[in-house]
Amino acid sequence: METLTKYELAPYLPYELKVKNNNKVETLNDLHAIETYLGAIWYCKTVEGSFICLKTTVPLLKPLHLFNSIVEITDEMTVREINLMSEGYNVLDFVNYRAVTLMIKNHIDVFGLIDRGLAIDITFLDEQICLSEK
Repeated sequence: METLTKYELAPYLPYELKVKNNNKVETLNDLHAIETYLGAIWYCKTVEGSFICLKTTVPLLKPLHLFNSIVEITDEMTVREINLMSEGYNVLDFVNYRAVTLMIKNHIDVFGLIDRGLAIDITFLDEQICLSEK
């Protein structure tokens, strides 16, 4: 079974990444440390705190196709880049660095984590929450 790596998770951490931890949603911000140990990613929120394993924690991200609904991102992209993205080309191979950074800042899934089962589509989770509140 494929597992999330700290290299796929780390770019999102400065931008208050939301995660589903067991049955609750929490925000990872101001982390003190992130480590890999025994094949799992562990994070610590404070200097004195204990490490929490990310095996029970799943990032909440927006699907890649939602990039075009965020004007801040599309303003940084050329028409060619937008067309390549729409045709399904790899975002990391064809889109400029500034646009990719904005995608990460806006929690867009640039690494394909949702399709690989390593992240949850936050738009789907938002719909579930809205339905359960009715």
